[in-house]
Amino acid sequence: MKSIGETLRNKREQLGMTLVELEQKTKIQRPFLIIIEKNEFENLPNPDYTRGFITKYASAINVSPAELIDKHQSELPKTAPSAKDAFRSLTQEKRSQSEITEKKMITKLITQMVTFFGICLVIWVLLLIII
Repeated sequence: MKSIGETLRNKREQLGMTLVELEQKTKIQRPFLIIIEKNEFENLPNPDYTRGFITKYASAINVSPAELIDKHQSELPKTAPSAKDAFRSLTQEKRSQSEITEKKMITKLITQMVTFFGICLVIWVLLLIII
């Protein structure tokens, strides 16, 4: 199977489109287009841009970006979680920790209440015996 870069380059060449024309159409600098065609995504200024660049490139040459990215997932660099995903993860973690803390507090309160009522019952029984 051809790499994602080869697939994009071959389609661009079939259309007779130059890198200059593609650069104008996508607004992606020519050196970055060359890096993409060589599948050297680690050489991009930020590997997190890879999917966005490929999406723009593929759309410009009438190739389905989603299908292309799905087929070549293993070639793409791992991306850091977005700020939104990281925030969601942290809030879920914090929520689960606060739920655990809340359950501990409820358990402690119930234990204290049972102990209190137990002591009250013992005192009441002793008072009934004495009186």
